[in-house]
Amino acid sequence: MKICILSCFDDLMKKDTGPSVRICNLARELAGLGNEVHIIIPGRRTMCREIDSIFMHEIRGFSPEKSLKAFCRLLGVLRHSSLYIYDPIFVGKALSIMLGCHTIQVEEPWAGGIMIPLLMKMLRRNFIIDSHDVFLPLRIQRPSIRKIFETFFEKFAYKFSKLIFTVSQKERLLLINYGIEKEKIVVIPSGVDTSNFKPSPTNIAKNVVGDSYEVVFVGNMEYAPNQQAVDLIASVIAPEVDRMIGNVKFIAVGRAPTELRSKYSSHITFTGTVSNVAKTLLETDVAIAPLLEGGGTRLKTLEYFACSLPVVSTSVGADGLDVKDGVNVLIEDDMEKFASKIVLLLKDRELAIKLGNAARKLVVAKYDWSKIGKQLNDVYLSRF
Repeated sequence: MKICILSCFDDLMKKDTGPSVRICNLARELAGLGNEVHIIIPGRRTMCREIDSIFMHEIRGFSPEKSLKAFCRLLGVLRHSSLYIYDPIFVGKALSIMLGCHTIQVEEPWAGGIMIPLLMKMLRRNFIIDSHDVFLPLRIQRPSIRKIFETFFEKFAYKFSKLIFTVSQKERLLLINYGIEKEKIVVIPSGVDTSNFKPSPTNIAKNVVGDSYEVVFVGNMEYAPNQQAVDLIASVIAPEVDRMIGNVKFIAVGRAPTELRSKYSSHITFTGTVSNVAKTLLETDVAIAPLLEGGGTRLKTLEYFACSLPVVSTSVGADGLDVKDGVNVLIEDDMEKFASKIVLLLKDRELAIKLGNAARKLVVAKYDWSKIGKQLNDVYLSRF
């Protein structure tokens, strides 16, 4: 089958955000199963290259980058590249690629909402929405023009698409309750590369003496829910842990705006993006996901699990995952108690190892990308 994946992420191949990790891994698995996979993204120049048996098409649009950035600031939109999907040059060149494909998968429904019904009529192809995070704007309690626009476009896209992928049963039910036909909604969970993210034997014995500890949070901190998590770490969690144990370093891994680094550098060490997240995780003792907003599933949590790290998470941080509190994760929504559970795992290494091993067993059984890729391929074969 010839599949086209349309994304507005211009830096997709960096794979340093949850959506980019999901897109690239699912595309790789589909290609490995014999499909011809084409990915279309905005670029600084128009070119095509083959990466991991995937045809990556970068398309430069007509609209000046400075103008798009100015318009994004006005709307409160983070990525100016998301507007390229409405650029006539970008759309024209993308159409020429889509014409040769049997199925077209759109990755950002809020970006492509208006274009989807138009493209369906023009191309007469199967259009699929891969929803990483259903109605995210509605769940972030910050009024903005962006919230209004994105929610409208997302609803529009769902209405006209032939098939919708959600990352969890909870998000599937959310769409059903909104009135979307349940027959066209399929759960395709996010996953983790368990061959890359894996435990190290030396990590199990780390800090038995307890002279110093490291607690890690991974995430794209340009994303509002992750910014809120960093604020909670700096204002509540880190001070409370320091009061109880006093020898813990908090590390934030991922993109972080300069103002965020400056504001919280006294409480948190920011690494920025790193070349090997798995290696960084294996140098730490406890991983955390103190999220209060957002949807979808947390790739960061799956990566923690795959490395056999003991994890403390809020309910939102573990949302959509088949986890059990006290079995493969500790779940806590009160931030002071959250800090206490971090300290518990730092002191009780037997419990930490037990949780980490159970978490690793879970992701190998249910969340490895190879299993999810096969599930996605089966859906394509059965539906189209």
